[in-house]
Amino acid sequence: MIERAFATLPEVRVLLYAPTTRAPHRASSYAKMTLGRAMLLSMMASRLKPDGRYDVSEIQLLAYLLQKSGQPLGLTFSWRPSGPWAASLGRVLRDMEGIYTQGLEDGEDGLYLLPGAAVAARAFLQEHATARQRVEHLHALLQGSTGSRDLALLGRILWAAEQEDVVRTLPEAAIAVIYTQDAARNRYTAMDIRRVWASLYRSGWFSRG
Repeated sequence: MIERAFATLPEVRVLLYAPTTRAPHRASSYAKMTLGRAMLLSMMASRLKPDGRYDVSEIQLLAYLLQKSGQPLGLTFSWRPSGPWAASLGRVLRDMEGIYTQGLEDGEDGLYLLPGAAVAARAFLQEHATARQRVEHLHALLQGSTGSRDLALLGRILWAAEQEDVVRTLPEAAIAVIYTQDAARNRYTAMDIRRVWASLYRSGWFSRG
């Protein structure tokens, strides 16, 4: 009925959406692709999980690692039991909701990429060689990881290196600092920490960021 009413107005394009209880999203200016968004979306796409969904804590870790790669994202991280956390990243995720990602405001079990988001992000990065290389370096680092558990451990070790310089050269120092964190002793063995520390050391990550 609505479409028929505008049939005589060819310059008018009619878009119909199903009813929803969600608040309408903000103006389309929030959809603008930025370098930080492109890097984060590219990393989410490259680490696509079997169910395609990411906890917010995992996205926080990806953002932290991107900033540690040397990319100035302008995020200030503090420590939480789940790892490094930037409160301002929440606003970034809300701005991307319904445009590049979905799930943050739906009460669903994690965020997922919307169709076209990864393609748009990678196309944007083609014009930014340094940022693209940093994404590739992080992707290479994460290729040897075994999932979100290793991702969290990478964040813990790099955070420990920020607190104690000796962590950058001695894996035993990393073990000592990490075991002071919340319940970390029950989550990671000393062998786990040495293995992930060695991956960071070989890749030169302790001299980045």
